[in-house]
Amino acid sequence: MRSFSALVLLVAACHADPPVSRGAPHAATSSPATVGKSVTAPSTDPPVSRPLPVRLQAEAAARPGGALRAEELVAALEKRGVHVSRTRQVLASTVGASYCAMAMTEKGLGLALCEYPTPGDAELGLGRSHARFDHLAPGRTLVVGGQSLLTISPHQGDALAGEARVTAELFASLTNTNKGDR
Repeated sequence: MRSFSALVLLVAACHADPPVSRGAPHAATSSPATVGKSVTAPSTDPPVSRPLPVRLQAEAAARPGGALRAEELVAALEKRGVHVSRTRQVLASTVGASYCAMAMTEKGLGLALCEYPTPGDAELGLGRSHARFDHLAPGRTLVVGGQSLLTISPHQGDALAGEARVTAELFASLTNTNKGDR
């Protein structure tokens, strides 16, 4: 539960389709070159001075085609027996994404999935997430697959480790097998 609390804290700091080919997902490590680059913010991202609900609504309206959506990942998790107790949209512009959602499993594993316009933007978002949040939530697992960035909160115990493994496997499968199917 402590690891989920760290993810919630992280998300609170953030808060509040046509076929596209995707590259193979890979475990993420940041490099100094990646961390220093800025991520292209979605063109529809409203100014920070706008109220949070307006910003979230604009991000929801600007979801990119071709990215793995949180709804798809949650449905796949449910089919594999990983029950998701809640999901919600969170502010995406913090990591340069077009759209982000978080989820929590019934056992307490925290997840976040962000959608980007291009695979390159997802790679840049990975660096931005490392730079901005590693000190707040150390031990997270970040994985890029095509236009999507998955964050899995640090987990303790076998139950959460199993859910984290299943989630990473499903993410890899969904971002590889659906190439050209979206």
